[in-house]
Amino acid sequence: MGGVSSLSVRLRAQNAPDGGAASSSSGSVTPLSDEKRVPSTHAAEVAGELEVERVAHAAGWLHRPRAGPDVGIDLELEPVVEGVPTGLIIKVQVKSGASYFERDDGQRFAFRIRPSDQNYWRRINTPLLLVLFNPNEGRAYAVEFHSYCRVNATELDRGLVWFNRGEDFLSVDLLQRIAKKGSPANVPPSTAPAVPPRIREVLHSNVLRVDAVPHRLFHAPTIAKSDPDVRSLTSRDAAPSLVWNTELWSFQDPRDPDAGLHNAVDPSRVRILDAGVWLCTKDGDIRYRTLLYRHLRKHTRALGLFTDDSGRLFFPSRDGAPRVHRYRSLRQWTQRWVARPVFDRTRTKALLWEHRSVKTELLKVGSDWMLSLLPSWTFSIDGRTCTSAPPGAVTRRISHEYNPDIFRLLVFWKSVLFRSELKPIVLSCPPQQIVIAPDLLSCKVEFGVPGDRADFAALDGAPDDSPECIEDAAPPDPAAHGQPQPEYTTDA
Repeated sequence: MGGVSSLSVRLRAQNAPDGGAASSSSGSVTPLSDEKRVPSTHAAEVAGELEVERVAHAAGWLHRPRAGPDVGIDLELEPVVEGVPTGLIIKVQVKSGASYFERDDGQRFAFRIRPSDQNYWRRINTPLLLVLFNPNEGRAYAVEFHSYCRVNATELDRGLVWFNRGEDFLSVDLLQRIAKKGSPANVPPSTAPAVPPRIREVLHSNVLRVDAVPHRLFHAPTIAKSDPDVRSLTSRDAAPSLVWNTELWSFQDPRDPDAGLHNAVDPSRVRILDAGVWLCTKDGDIRYRTLLYRHLRKHTRALGLFTDDSGRLFFPSRDGAPRVHRYRSLRQWTQRWVARPVFDRTRTKALLWEHRSVKTELLKVGSDWMLSLLPSWTFSIDGRTCTSAPPGAVTRRISHEYNPDIFRLLVFWKSVLFRSELKPIVLSCPPQQIVIAPDLLSCKVEFGVPGDRADFAALDGAPDDSPECIEDAAPPDPAAHGQPQPEYTTDA
């Protein structure tokens, strides 16, 4: 084998006689099967990237090869204008091979895009150049993917990206045209200012500030073994309390006759504890919050709100009829439905009831307390008795709710909790009180998008799918407005 290199080989010996030298009629040899092989597509891939680099070099642009692993980007380009780099980064994905050229009629051809590639490329926030290279022709074609998406949504839904051999031929002219268009995330490099404009906007939250919370806890031994036992010993209007370690705890002094707790404790053994001691422990923090929630529930019961198994607040039906609630919006009186039946397709049988609801949560940031409002949905059997939500029912409803809808719902529930008044909620627990401010917290930011503003007036009112929703409802009776209500009564 004097003419064979040092690479290990094996001779074809299928037809060689026993003990004879294995050979073939042509004398050729076959490499061992466990040797490394260069992929057949490697040369085409390298040729495609080199073609992009050649055109970029001809345009005077900077090009950077990929420095590490990638999942859909092969290299980067940076346009240069009159010798000045623009800072605009263009990502490049190169597909090399004649097999990518589908439905080719000589003028146009299609590239079939995988959903995973499409989803990934859509998330890229810089221009993306999709390049197809045909090694048989030695020519490359390119489109800017984000620009293509804006005008060819139908073709993308079919998984196709169409190229025009004339307009999309990769050249210096094509690169310059793409650089001038920029991308949804960029402005054209020729007009980009040195410092982008900073737009100040107001961001609104779903959080109310709690201005005051109790700093003292009153506790005394009790004969009650549990919270239900306390309720059996006190009136329905008694101050909220809880039983823990054979003692009754409350924000209100049990010795106060208005507290209604004198039958459950020995007034002579009442002691006072600083709330900070409780809040330093996990169990104490949970029980402190429990007392805050119970004071809030006492307030919401007076508003006629029920509580479902998940702690969400909702209005029940009255007399089995759909219910709307009149309230003060940002600048006008209006109303919104809060409970209604859901019928079958024949509209002859009520399957269940749906209720607008809200989840309240106490938040503590440092030493500050806040109350968050999260609009949601509750379902019931008869307009009053809660039941679990049918599969997918909540998802189908919230999928149609966007920021303006959520903001209107926040305004609605805030108005409900505050009885449509612009003054704080004061939950009395003498000698202390809980005070909740009436305004949703907001802040000013400097990263607003130019021209992307919501008309505050357009967010007013309560547009929904209720035919009874009106825009200029009359205000409630002033004599009844803001007055305490019996439990589970009509709207304020």
